Parts: sequence; C-alpha cells; structure tokens
Amino acid sequence: MAAPTIVQVYPNPGDVDVVLGTSINIYFDQPMDITTITPATFSLTGPGQSQVVSPDELNSRFPRPVAGREYIQGTFSFSSIAIPGPAEGNTVASFSPARPLRPNVIYTVLVIGSDLTSATGVVVQNLASPPVPLGSTNQWTFTTGALNVSVPPVTSPIAPLVLPLDPGNVKIQQKLWAVGNDLSQELDIIFPAPIDTSTVTPEQILLSLEPILNDPSVIVPGGLTAAVTITGNTIAVLVTGWPMS
Repeated sequence: MAAPTIVQVYPNPGDVDVVLGTSINIYFDQPMDITTITPATFSLTGPGQSQVVSPDELNSRFPRPVAGREYIQGTFSFSSIAIPGPAEGNTVASFSPARPLRPNVIYTVLVIGSDLTSATGVVVQNLASPPVPLGSTNQWTFTTGALNVSVPPVTSPIAPLVLPLDPGNVKIQQKLWAVGNDLSQELDIIFPAPIDTSTVTPEQILLSLEPILNDPSVIVPGGLTAAVTITGNTIAVLVTGWPMS
C-alpha cells in the first residue's frame, strides 16, 4: 500500500491575516490511525515571549539570547470525508488551540513523517496492516491577523450599505377637500416601501402651506399645526387650525 500523504491543509502555507480563533485542519489521502496523531507527532508553535540563553552562550562573555518557541496546547478531533468519490473515508484531523492565537504572529505547523522516525521514535501512520507511515514530514507556516472569531466585534467591520432614496419614487397625494369645519387639509406622502417609524418624527416634516392651498398669495396665519400619522409606506399629514372667515 502506498504511503499516506497530506493533500490539503488549512490555514494554507503562507496564509496571512488568519483569524485568531482558527483551527488547524489536515486532509489525508487515505484513512489514518488517529491514535498516532498526537502531540508527539504534531506541533503548532510560535515565537516565544521570553528570551532563551543556550548553555554555550552562558559561557560567553557577551551572551546572545534568542527567542524560544512557544508550543501551543489544544485538542484534536477527527472526521472522515463523507462525500461519495475517491476521497470518501479519508481522514481529516483538526487541532483547536486551547486559547486564541496571538495577533500578527508567524506560526509553524509540523506533522512528523517517516523521514524523522529515527530521531523521534514516533510517526503518523495509516490503518493498513501492517501500518504504513506518513511518507514525509510536513511543515508550513502562516501568519495571524487581528480578528478573533471567538469574540465577535461590537459592530460589523463593514459599514452597512445605505442606498439614498430617489425623490422620484416618493409620491405626494393631496386631498382637495376640507376634512373639518375649517379649512383643514390632508395630504399623503407615499414611499416605495414600508417606513421605519423610529427614523421619522413630526419635526422632520417641513410644510409649505401655500402649495397645499394652491394659492401662492395667501397669507398664512399663525397657530396652524400638523398632525402626522405613519401607516405602512404612507405618512399622512393633517394641517389644522385655519380660522373661519
């Protein structure tokens, strides 16, 4: 039986701006012995947050510390590809870090294959009898960004799309009759879609009474009031207070 190989990974080698709450997914080309995929054969590491001085450097007059490696703790989960086809039944391994990764950091993933067996004594294997080890060690890096999917942002990072209202789609329908004992007038402002009542107040509606009365020479008295009612896609405005002559 051919040695197993890794056919796809996520994050991909060289990916940048990887979200901090991501998991590492590894797709194999055949069913694998998941008991061989452990912290002994898999590692996710990042630059250490403290400086390390090697034994040789300790004997130096001017020791030069280097950044150590941080081994990321986490849990493994496994699944099999269920889609009918050549890949059906192949193993998918996922590693979920115990806590979100650090922002803007280069991380390294290592999956140990048969070329490192002599050095480590352990290797990833398939389910064949006898088992066949992973053909070669796989190592790749990716770089995190700043977005953490486990803690959603307070507001969306993308502003919602707001389309301006075309005035040509708003109709004004005037009722040319008195609705009371005085010269009260009513008109409807009709919009192309239902109105969000939280976005409209009577103070936002400015009226010019001369066009309503169809007489540009009319003298508009004080004391007129406008009552506004919103129903569906219509704002009904009732102007009252016109004195009887």
